[in-house]
Amino acid sequence: MAAFEEEDLIIMGDESECDDSSHGDDAKPTARQLQEAEEKNKLLQRNEEKAVSCVRVAVYCVVVITAISVTLAVYFYTKNEQENNFQTVFEIYANKLAESFIDSVDRKIVAIGGLSTTITNYALSNGLTFPNVTIDNWIMLAGQTRIQADAINVEYAPLVTDENRLGWEEYSFNHKQWQQDQWQEELKFMESQDQYFGLEEDVIEDAPGSDRSQNEESSEGGPPPENEIQSAQGQGTPPEDGQQPPQRSLQEAPPAGEEEPPKRGFNRQIFGPGPPQESGPPPPIPQPPGSGPYAPFWHMSPIIPLEFLLNRDLFSRRVVADSIVSVLETQHAALGRAVGVRDPSNITLQELLPIRITNDYIQRGQYRHDLQFFSGDATTTLTYPVFDSFGANRTVAGFLLSPLMWRLNFEKIVPESLGGFIAVIKSKQSEPISYLIEGPKATYLGIQDYHASNYDDMFVFQNMEETLQVLHSPRNQAFDAVQVDFGEYVLYIYPTEELESQYITNKPAVYASIMASVFLFTILVLAVFDCLVARRQQVVMKKAVESRALIATLYPEQVRERMFEDEPKGNAERRKWKNPGEAGMHEEGTKAIATLYESATILLMDLAGFTEWSSARTPSDVFELLETLYQSFDRIASKRGVYKIETIGDCWVGVTGVPNPQKDHAPRMVKFAAACQVSMGQLVGNKLADRLGQDTANLKLRVGMHSGPITGGILRGDKGRFQLFGDSINTASRMESNGVPGKIHVSQSTADELIRHGHRDWLTEREDKVEAKGKGLMTTYWVAVKSSKSTGTRASLMSLSDETGESFADEASASMVAESKQFDMGSRSEQARTTSRDLLPRITELEV
Repeated sequence: MAAFEEEDLIIMGDESECDDSSHGDDAKPTARQLQEAEEKNKLLQRNEEKAVSCVRVAVYCVVVITAISVTLAVYFYTKNEQENNFQTVFEIYANKLAESFIDSVDRKIVAIGGLSTTITNYALSNGLTFPNVTIDNWIMLAGQTRIQADAINVEYAPLVTDENRLGWEEYSFNHKQWQQDQWQEELKFMESQDQYFGLEEDVIEDAPGSDRSQNEESSEGGPPPENEIQSAQGQGTPPEDGQQPPQRSLQEAPPAGEEEPPKRGFNRQIFGPGPPQESGPPPPIPQPPGSGPYAPFWHMSPIIPLEFLLNRDLFSRRVVADSIVSVLETQHAALGRAVGVRDPSNITLQELLPIRITNDYIQRGQYRHDLQFFSGDATTTLTYPVFDSFGANRTVAGFLLSPLMWRLNFEKIVPESLGGFIAVIKSKQSEPISYLIEGPKATYLGIQDYHASNYDDMFVFQNMEETLQVLHSPRNQAFDAVQVDFGEYVLYIYPTEELESQYITNKPAVYASIMASVFLFTILVLAVFDCLVARRQQVVMKKAVESRALIATLYPEQVRERMFEDEPKGNAERRKWKNPGEAGMHEEGTKAIATLYESATILLMDLAGFTEWSSARTPSDVFELLETLYQSFDRIASKRGVYKIETIGDCWVGVTGVPNPQKDHAPRMVKFAAACQVSMGQLVGNKLADRLGQDTANLKLRVGMHSGPITGGILRGDKGRFQLFGDSINTASRMESNGVPGKIHVSQSTADELIRHGHRDWLTEREDKVEAKGKGLMTTYWVAVKSSKSTGTRASLMSLSDETGESFADEASASMVAESKQFDMGSRSEQARTTSRDLLPRITELEV
């Protein structure tokens, strides 16, 4: 854009308005012509600036659009890469978890099946008849099975009918010593094994179910029958030392005809739990005759040397009873329902007893050196049939039971560095159970689906029943393999937020930020260059704009028009502004700049209590108070159409109806004063009181106003400003000085204006007459703004006739009388004349 000096713009404007043929040397442009020329200059400037701005905006748009496009492309490309990596890693390890889980379960089933075959072969090889079979080398056979199956324990119970029950009870009594003998042998074997590997047996005293911490309680009897796991595991724990069993003799069987068997020691008869007791475990009760078949508990591995565990009828254990019945009817192996602690962090006493029994098994098996004890994990018992022969006509002769601890099937699969997975096992016969898998460690969460809902659509699914049925079909198993009923178990594996956080990082945002920063730097360089060019263009009009802006703040528009003067034509004809303070401005014969405004309302308001308050404050505190309040008043004045004249100390002076006539100048001014009171109350009560002291809230606004004719104009000379003159400003000063803090005090003429505009209800006549020097007694009024549309808080804020203002009357009465005398222009005292000289001019700079 071409750059123009101020003189050039003015000349161009003047030439467009001049007609040399008609005016000659004496022709001078009028103020209107000068204004039109100025407008044309501004229009030309705006058009050129607009053209340059369009080009500038187009360039910036191209750069910004390119920057946004490239930044978003980098962000979404990087983000998609991370999401794909996260999805890929999750699917790989989730499928690996599912496959390992199925393989682990299959390995357990195969191992238990092998033990079943071994028991059948042992009976046939030794000419034994079921159910009277006791395996001499049980600890070796069952121990090897436990290791292969990754199982905590294995239990065996023969099938006893009503026909052979008496024979079994006699047989079991004669062979009960096997438990003690096998335990001694098992301890010697474990001791030699630990010595060979340089290990010592670990016994955790504080672990749930540890021998030392729970010996007395567990030795008092068995768990209550309501808890199926407790009943399944039996009662009690080994001796206190947890190392060597005491050499104790077996109790003899109860005499014939005794109604109740002993609560401790061997039970000769097949028994079940008795009715619940108020305290302690229920007593064992013999199964009634004719209630068979029976499955008396006989073998266990590892061995817990407690005789009263033997001959417990497993049909009375509800958690496995359904599975045993199913095995007996179908000759298939069966997975029972999952049982576990619902909330591992809050284990009840009833849930704690079976946990102790399970930990007894752990401390005597292959996990005795593992410090991870069982703490209520969900388990599912695998019930496997033991047959009396290998032929096609074979029948079920007993049952092998081994609880599958699902947690063990998820361990040592995922790398240590990998985040977490949530595994959820579901079946129709039990509630969902959840595990948190973090690296090689798996943690039981409880009986509930604990995966996060935001991963509902991101999972790996494995139907255990379908997969295991394929593995155990005749195509994959030997011809004598047992079919397994898997209870419709399914497995879901979900990711966790921890796993996602390893792959979904803030790198896309970082890369995008770097790219955006590069473009931003480019745009900034371009902007700097553009600013330098624009600055050169703006220098031309800077002085003119600043001058006009300054003039606009000092004088009303009507006054500015009258302050232009003509000069004789020369080489450069121009419109020129004369500063009122320039020498020779007011020459003889020139017309003064003054206007009589027939109807206006003048307002004066000051801060009651300001003198005392400011005497105890620093100058910065005083100015902070006045600036905060005056800025608030100025904003309200601009909004309400009130013209600010000036501020003198803590006094704010304004007028309505000047310089533009306003028919509603009195109601407008009253509303302005009411709004100022509300604003001041909020400022000194909240913001300023906290910073300047709580006594700041005691400051009140004292308002006085008067309506009437007023003269406004400029006294040309040094620092000339727009000023008001006349008796109306004196009367307004009397209203303010004789007012009461917190109230609006108006004269009779202002009251008449309010009544003429229908606001009689705003007025309350003052009880006492005001003695105004030079005017005599005056009838004045208090004003409280009321609005039928305002209710509640707003109405209460706008009402300024509350009792609060009255509290200041007595305290400030003396100072009000003094101020009233000071405003009296006719006072003979020197102080009154000085005050009169200060207050009468009331001149100020105009707002923009």
